[in-house]
Amino acid sequence: MGTNNTKPGISGVYVDGAFKPSTTVGAYAHYVDYFDGRVVFDTAIPTGSVVQAEFSYKWINVLFANNVPWLREIQKDTSQPNSTFNNVGDGEWDVPPELRIQLPAIAVEVVPRRTFKGYQLGGGQWVYTDVLFHCLAESDITRNALVDIVSLQSDKNIHLFNSNNINTNADFPLDYRGTPVSGALRYPDLVESYDGGLLRLTNSTVQEMTMFDGDIYGGIVRMTTEGIKSNI
Repeated sequence: MGTNNTKPGISGVYVDGAFKPSTTVGAYAHYVDYFDGRVVFDTAIPTGSVVQAEFSYKWINVLFANNVPWLREIQKDTSQPNSTFNNVGDGEWDVPPELRIQLPAIAVEVVPRRTFKGYQLGGGQWVYTDVLFHCLAESDITRNALVDIVSLQSDKNIHLFNSNNINTNADFPLDYRGTPVSGALRYPDLVESYDGGLLRLTNSTVQEMTMFDGDIYGGIVRMTTEGIKSNI
């Protein structure tokens, strides 16, 4: 990871053991797409090249259940991939990365249900929206741990940032490629500079605990988010 705030994020990658900084030009010029978790080279590099990077490993894959553009396939047995995901004979994945869900995962689904309650005389509303957290894992122990972690967030507050003000000031931390811009603000800086108020998580309930295909375990946690809209 880089330490220069004018060039935040991953400072470069290793190709076949040789470090290629993010400032590299020519054959190994590249950028890191943080949205999709990939390294994109400006030109094709030799087949079989080993590309590596130092980064903080994210054990739990969190995604938006409402924003799946195509059908996705759950990726099981990550440490020992089976033939379902491999092209016969060459070991390459035959399902594009953007279509795979690697376990364990939590898919967040915003339910199309919203209720309101008056906040104060003169304007403002409490806004309540239901959210489902689909917890998926390859073992019931991991699934139970995910359900516990999510459900125990009940009555916790989340600091929000105002994305409209960020847009007005053209201060998005990532560019159109998903790469950090110079001096990109991180979450603590965003909520301090563009305060969007608090979002409270309430009414946590565990709705369903299931098993799919004998080796995929699922659990659903339902919560209600509570926020204040002062301009309605």
